[in-house]
Amino acid sequence: MRNVKMFLCAATLTCFAAGCSDSDSNTDSAQMPGVVDVQMNEIALTEADVPTIAPTESQKWGNNLNAFGADFMHEMNTDSSFVYSPFSLHTALSMAASGAKGTTLIEMASVLHVSSNVDDIASDNGAMSIKLRYDGQNENSKFDIANRIWVDQTADVVPAFKQRMNDKFKAPVQIVDFINHSADVVGVINQWVSNITHGLIPQLLNVESANPDTRMILVNAIYFNGKWAHEFEKEATRDEDFYVKGTETTKLPMMHQTAHVQYYENDTYQAIILPYKEDKFSMVVMLPLEKDKLPVFMDSFDENVISHIVSESRSEETVISLPKFKIETKVDNAVDILKTLGMKLAFANFDADFSQMITSQSGHNIYISKVNQKAVIDVFEEGTEAAAVTAIDADAGATSIEENKEFKADHPFAFAIIHNESNGIMFAGQYLGE
Repeated sequence: MRNVKMFLCAATLTCFAAGCSDSDSNTDSAQMPGVVDVQMNEIALTEADVPTIAPTESQKWGNNLNAFGADFMHEMNTDSSFVYSPFSLHTALSMAASGAKGTTLIEMASVLHVSSNVDDIASDNGAMSIKLRYDGQNENSKFDIANRIWVDQTADVVPAFKQRMNDKFKAPVQIVDFINHSADVVGVINQWVSNITHGLIPQLLNVESANPDTRMILVNAIYFNGKWAHEFEKEATRDEDFYVKGTETTKLPMMHQTAHVQYYENDTYQAIILPYKEDKFSMVVMLPLEKDKLPVFMDSFDENVISHIVSESRSEETVISLPKFKIETKVDNAVDILKTLGMKLAFANFDADFSQMITSQSGHNIYISKVNQKAVIDVFEEGTEAAAVTAIDADAGATSIEENKEFKADHPFAFAIIHNESNGIMFAGQYLGE
């Protein structure tokens, strides 16, 4: 039996693209050989498209997503500013797990904190993906999600898998010719990614990302553009000291406002929840009380932190100081992280079992060869712009100023963009001022 690779690439825009160069691709899919029926843009969802999800189920999903995100983040082991998208990684891997079987499926389900039944994985995670996309269909708080599966024309896709992807994830299967026209297919995928991410990820893949052995590339792309419910006035932004290491400072543009927001504080850190317009998404900013204690906070971060802040916070008029910042991150070692967490067989070229995705009748043994992510987040006075892509080859009443809470983010802090209904983390990271 011949082994062929399935490439899993995660690109995140807050902005995140995976292990690829940054040159543009302007490929016209209609002129590319080896590419059939390419749907380049998403059709808007109607209310009828959205499955009914009980609040308890939504929050259970969010907790599972955040558990995976915390596990993954701890293994990233970085001492610099970073951003990544737990949601994008989780969605792409859930799609792949929906085609796995046996121990491969059990390992993937355990790491993802999901059911080990492929129909349950597709139903639960696909339904939330559609819900999130529907909640993000407005100009004040846009959250675009798109899924695609690019399959070589020689591969026999299991009909039940194709049906699960279409029905549960809105992920159409696009037939292509990797064997003879892999470079052309890469160009088409890059153009699709650029379209979905509004140009934030102009190129996800390079020409080496696909070759005649590639039988499938599975891609999740997300884009977020949210306007603050309470915008910061540009005239109030000024350069101020930010403590990067102990007493060492650097000058950063610091945004200022006084507003009623959800505020939380305990003995070690304080947090604020900054809502975006339409009240579907928010940014949670978590600031240690001591300037050099962010690593301690990050080490203790788990799936319960966000839900605890949300449930225990109170509306307070708060004097807020927050730096404008932009972070770009590449996660090139996602396969190593996932293996450490226990997802091993999915990357084993002889032992991986994705037989509920592609049949082995043509002598193909499918395995995941790469999982990468690139993320970018841009936080400014009007709001936040972010995006992510994952691919698999193969806030009453005023008080006096003395009584206001103060949230002065003049030293390293953590942040997360969350979906309010589920508390699920779409993007997360830390900012150290560099």
